[in-house]
Amino acid sequence: AAARGAGVMAPELLDTLCRGVVERGSSRPLVPALNERERRVLRLVADGHRVTVLTRDIERARARVPEAVFLIDRLDFAENVDAVVNLAGENLAGGRWTTARKHEFVGSRIGTTKHVLNWIERQDSPPRVLVSGSAVGWYGPTGDEVLDEDADIGNDFSAHLCRDWEAEAEKAEAFGVRVCRVRTGIVLGADGGAL
Repeated sequence: AAARGAGVMAPELLDTLCRGVVERGSSRPLVPALNERERRVLRLVADGHRVTVLTRDIERARARVPEAVFLIDRLDFAENVDAVVNLAGENLAGGRWTTARKHEFVGSRIGTTKHVLNWIERQDSPPRVLVSGSAVGWYGPTGDEVLDEDADIGNDFSAHLCRDWEAEAEKAEAFGVRVCRVRTGIVLGADGGAL
């Protein structure tokens, strides 16, 4: 029997999944290659899973991932998918949070998630799980307060963005898809420094 897809990674996940954070518009990694992430992809492939990455630039992506990874530039090309990992979103650290940039933050997260939901709805056999990005921005500015995932939502732009992004992803549950939210913060590399 043919292996089902291990997952479809939404746009720009390629950068964080396989090589670390890459500056938008540049092929220069900001951090060294994240070999553990590469090993995870290779493990999935070695275990018989088909890994599919949705990317805006197939040629560039091909140079960055193992040959066994299937690359697509349109979500409609994804088939037999068990899991979707959607961590897409405009880089929050790329400059001042102007009104225009805030619109980009919303569109790149919620708009992409809507696109994923439309694709899920059209599938005869939808994926079993959607892993959807979010952030610790959910909690808002809390200073030194110790929080866990049951803490109340904050009341600033970041919190509202996370709330709306998570709410959009949770709509996949209507199609029988389990939704897992990943509220990440600043991720530190094994060699030091923020990714």
